[in-house]
Amino acid sequence: MPDGPPAVQRLDGRDLRRQWPSIREDLDGVFLSTTARVDGNRLAEVLLERARAQGTVVHAGTARLVPGGGVEVDGEVLSAGAVVVAAGVWTPALLEPLGVRVAVVPDRGQIVHLTGEPAVEHAPVLKTFAGPYLLGFPGQRVVAGATHEQGLSPTPGVRAGDQHAILEHAFAVAPGLRAARILETRVGFRPTSLDGLPLVGAVHEGVSVLTGFGAWGLTLGPLLGRRLAEDLAGMPHTGDLDIAFLSPDRPAAQAQPL
Repeated sequence: MPDGPPAVQRLDGRDLRRQWPSIREDLDGVFLSTTARVDGNRLAEVLLERARAQGTVVHAGTARLVPGGGVEVDGEVLSAGAVVVAAGVWTPALLEPLGVRVAVVPDRGQIVHLTGEPAVEHAPVLKTFAGPYLLGFPGQRVVAGATHEQGLSPTPGVRAGDQHAILEHAFAVAPGLRAARILETRVGFRPTSLDGLPLVGAVHEGVSVLTGFGAWGLTLGPLLGRRLAEDLAGMPHTGDLDIAFLSPDRPAAQAQPL
């Protein structure tokens, strides 16, 4: 990503179709140079690789918090001076044994992966004012999304009506995608707080949370995670970001006590 302010350029239909051949000819656009795409799976892999390189030990299994301190993973109790619960929409369930309640609402999202478009892995992210977005990835993969279904239980099934709605929104912008094949439909759960801001900080003695990012997890998660880790480790802060306003204790994010 280039340094300095973003380059802004007006694009007409011909310019847009050179990047996205499937879109309508009558559209106009604005190009912003600082917008980018992220492969969430690859980002998670890289973060784990870097963590292991710094001495992190990964325990795979079902975890629960132990009253009095520590974490139990599949029957093995691990002591800890500080615990960070970064479990997305499942954070409230993990905190219940401590008598702590945080309000995190599942914002269910379905995203359709298509193929058949000419190579668009280097095309800019296509975002419309009406809501739908299109991203290109290697292997002629096009991602179209996404739904926002708040207040639902985190069930992973793909709903036909929601998939249809995603495709119709995508076709309204890029009718050429009607000939594409559906590779898969992915379902995820954005953890959203009551006021829409992340929940970062202590909720109990020795226990902090890192959740409530909504649709901004890939963007803000690594940044705020590092900032919280610096606080817990007593390290100098990287940059001048003050996260006090994201405290889970703020009134706008409060849930009723158990």
